[in-house]
Amino acid sequence: LLILAERSAKVESYFCHELTTNPTALFKDDFMRKPNKPELAKCITKKVIEETSVIASPESLFVLDGGSLLHKVRWFKDATFDTVFRQYSKHIFTHYGRNASIVFDGYASSASTKDHEHRRRANALSCVPSQVDIQPSQRIVFDQHTFLASDVNKQSFIKHLMAHLVERGFKTKQSD
Repeated sequence: LLILAERSAKVESYFCHELTTNPTALFKDDFMRKPNKPELAKCITKKVIEETSVIASPESLFVLDGGSLLHKVRWFKDATFDTVFRQYSKHIFTHYGRNASIVFDGYASSASTKDHEHRRRANALSCVPSQVDIQPSQRIVFDQHTFLASDVNKQSFIKHLMAHLVERGFKTKQSD
């Protein structure tokens, strides 16, 4: 670029194209950069509160990101899966009421935009069996974050959690 800039008066056209195989704004060390979701959520929430005078009414409908919800509720130590499922339904009811719909990401077997994040988490899986048979009365003996890092365990957990939430009157959906 320096040579081109020295020899050409019109360098704008060279900046119309990506000059690397992986754009550095999006990738680092062959992985997609991790977004700062909490900071984005804080900015959006602040803006909504500043510009909205409408207070949530009983008719309000909340659509929750199931993936975010999975990490927002902290599991009790030595709890059973049933206790943890009840923690989620209580959290949703307390903060959003009965008119909450929870949407979870799907986990297709084909390539997805989340593949980079899944590969990044692969190192954390050494402490948890690759596939846990979830039973409501079963005690949880592993770390929440590590357990949810496994796609197989996470998918199974979401399936059971969705069934529990539907029984409690919430609407759930898992995207394709």
